[in-house]
Amino acid sequence: MKPTVTCAIAIALCLGIAAPAAHAQDYGSELPERLITVNPLGVLQFGPIVGMEFRVLPVSYVGVHVRWATAGLAYYAIASEGFEYTVNADNFAFGLNFRSLMGDDQSPHRWYAAPVLEYGFGTWSGGNLQGNTSYVTILGNFGHRWNFGSSVLNVGAYAGVVQEFIEEETLAIGMLELSFGWPF
Repeated sequence: MKPTVTCAIAIALCLGIAAPAAHAQDYGSELPERLITVNPLGVLQFGPIVGMEFRVLPVSYVGVHVRWATAGLAYYAIASEGFEYTVNADNFAFGLNFRSLMGDDQSPHRWYAAPVLEYGFGTWSGGNLQGNTSYVTILGNFGHRWNFGSSVLNVGAYAGVVQEFIEEETLAIGMLELSFGWPF
């Protein structure tokens, strides 16, 4: 495994191992049990993200998401090699995360950290050429969550690496997060 991938795995795991304090249950019962989340800022970056989170510990969530990579301007520019090729609409990534909320036990608003793992795939074409892409993304996600009862707002960032399998490239990646969530 390449050193950058190993380093990214270690960083992502460290970010996600923010163990909640023993007395975190004081406010944890008022946190949503389940959320549907949307990150529309991805349209300018590496694709909008729609996900679901399930509370598994008093202040921790397991989440799954889908990212429509083709709909992200930065993704399209990079994957099309400067708009030289057409990136087809079937470029998606599916992800898994473990989000730990940290901070004041009496507050509904908390800092968070999460390791994120994604698998992405898709196709491209240009002229007489066609191709496939397949990659794994390893990220650390950190930021602040405001809990308003009927909705949540996440403002944060993602940082990590992408390992592309077909061209065997490793790229650093960073994204900003502006996610909205609703309990269900």
